[in-house]
Amino acid sequence: MQSPVLSLSMKGKVSWRPVFEYDNSENEGSITFRKKVTHITMFTARTFDREVNDAARRQTQHHARGSVSLDLSRKAFEVLGVVATEHAAVTTEYDAALRLVRERETEIVRATKQSTEQTYTIGPRSKLNLYQKIFTFAGLTYECDAVKASPRPIRETEVVDVTVKVRPVAFIRDIEVVYGDSAAQAPPVRVAEVHGGNEDINGGFGGKYVWLRPVYTLDPAAAASRFDLVVQDGAHAAWPDLAKGAGGQFRYLRAVRDGMAHAKMTHLTLFRGGFLERVDQWGWVGKTGDINGGRKGDFLYLAWKTQTVLNSVA
Repeated sequence: MQSPVLSLSMKGKVSWRPVFEYDNSENEGSITFRKKVTHITMFTARTFDREVNDAARRQTQHHARGSVSLDLSRKAFEVLGVVATEHAAVTTEYDAALRLVRERETEIVRATKQSTEQTYTIGPRSKLNLYQKIFTFAGLTYECDAVKASPRPIRETEVVDVTVKVRPVAFIRDIEVVYGDSAAQAPPVRVAEVHGGNEDINGGFGGKYVWLRPVYTLDPAAAASRFDLVVQDGAHAAWPDLAKGAGGQFRYLRAVRDGMAHAKMTHLTLFRGGFLERVDQWGWVGKTGDINGGRKGDFLYLAWKTQTVLNSVA
């Protein structure tokens, strides 16, 4: 499923935070001192997801034509790029922090570093206020390298335009079982065998050709968290049989949507060949039991990848 790419116009803010104050107003001489400033970067993915969802909803509502619009509220997004602009020019000053937005490796990130020591001189009968530049944006707080010394308090703030390019994550909602009478009838979109092997679930057993076609959704709440394999002697009239026409037991795959699970399915593949206890060495996180269990032939598993979805989205 090819999801639309959105270019969201969002706002960040630059302000100046006091980090040091020295009052030399009662001295006739100058004072020199050295100071190190700590830089902390904080990023909360939950806040970012909420603000991106709000921006996507506003933008799609604004551009909706007629009565039809794309509902992009409460979606999970893949971040493709983030660019900050100040005074109509692209700036790279905040790139080190915006990298956390793009990578999204953990829910909360806190990174600390110390600057090089700086020397400051305060003249006779004067004051010095030292301020650090702070950039905030959608769950991100970045204490910049820039500092400013001033005899008076700095209260100025500045808006930074931030363009975020995102794509809604397409999740697996279910699978559709497709039957055919020849290999030529295979659907163009189907679950592939991970090593390029036979994708026909019924391969080697006669009966119908059987393929699995993924059914997608942009709604994380509707996404599957796993598939259960059901093998039984009796038919279930409402479920499509993976062994149609081959005789023997009936075989079904059932999508499970666990509302308490944060891991939602994004990719599917088949593993055909020998016995598999685990599939994580190939980058897959879960699998069914052997679809061909009890009827000999190849071992055959449906495996999946997932993406973690936060409560604010799911």
